Amino acid sequence: MLFEDQEIFKNDSGIYKIKNNDNDKFYIGSASNFLARYKQHLSALKNNRHYNNILQHSYNKHGKEAYSFIILEITTGKTKEERLDVEGVYLKKYYDGGKTCYNLTLNAYSREGSVSKTPEKTKAKMSVSFKERSKNPDYIKRKSDSAKITWSLQDYRDKMVQFANSDKAIERFKKNCKNKSSIEKMAISKAKYWGKVISPFGIVYEVANLSRFCKENKLHKSGMMSVFSGKSYQCLGWRLYDNKLIDVAYSPDEHRLAKDFTIIGPDGIEYKGKNLKEFCRKNNLSQGNMHSVISGKNKSYRGWHVLATETMSDKKEHSLAKEFKFLSPDGIIFEGKNLCEFCRKHNLNQSNMHCVLKGIYKQHKGWRLPDNKTQY
Repeated sequence: MLFEDQEIFKNDSGIYKIKNNDNDKFYIGSASNFLARYKQHLSALKNNRHYNNILQHSYNKHGKEAYSFIILEITTGKTKEERLDVEGVYLKKYYDGGKTCYNLTLNAYSREGSVSKTPEKTKAKMSVSFKERSKNPDYIKRKSDSAKITWSLQDYRDKMVQFANSDKAIERFKKNCKNKSSIEKMAISKAKYWGKVISPFGIVYEVANLSRFCKENKLHKSGMMSVFSGKSYQCLGWRLYDNKLIDVAYSPDEHRLAKDFTIIGPDGIEYKGKNLKEFCRKNNLSQGNMHSVISGKNKSYRGWHVLATETMSDKKEHSLAKEFKFLSPDGIIFEGKNLCEFCRKHNLNQSNMHCVLKGIYKQHKGWRLPDNKTQY
């Protein structure tokens, strides 16, 4: 909305006109400060809360660029009552019941500095006036036509839908509506869209409400959340969407942990597989122990072992294999590179000997660190 001559008359008072340049319709009003009143109108129209519904609907239809804020007369120095009298003259001249003038009534009034001394009586009068006006067929038709024009605009409908789905509207709905079914419907519409999953039979499902989906299909919500987050491959056969899995029934061979492995049996034959669980079931083996062998934590299980590579226990021993010197209770100095093996050989506690080596303990079972005076 363009404010003509803003820099010249922005702080003056007087009569103004808000003109629709597309159809030449207008609204007449008075202001003690043109710029402040211009900002009030513009803010109310932008936020769809202007008290003049006809002007609001027209603004929603034509947009901000179609309007101009035009000064009709300067009344600087005059009182509020004198300014309203001047506005009344303009209304008597142009008011036509809504055909070209957006004003709702012929009477000029202003809320500037006015506070009712009897608010209850004022509310009662306003209620009576509104009820009488609502029964007027011309008023009803004018409001209906204006609303139809506004709701016929796609932009306005999209704006209203966006507001209806906003957090503010939902909170208002929850406070005012006590119907359980209505609250449930609102929760469904607001539910997060999780994506697509494939059932154990290869059928594709879209999940918009995880709680309801799990309840209908008797699934664990936490398990399905792990599937969507990628922590788990499947939950009771339900898998994350993949083009290759459409119309394909679930098989344990697909499992996320079913990685290729190679292991050597007690007979020296090399075995290869893709599913450790199935392999252990066929050969009557413990899956946990076999997993420890494959991962390198254990060297073997019932004669089953991996190829000759460095295992986790080997790495642990190598990490502890540091050079050390100890003075025995007999006064003999021992040198070594593997504390674990040294303690096992001399029947010592490894953690206590490690504390001696670090200087935390002075001795353990008579074993101590040699000083500089010790002779070899």
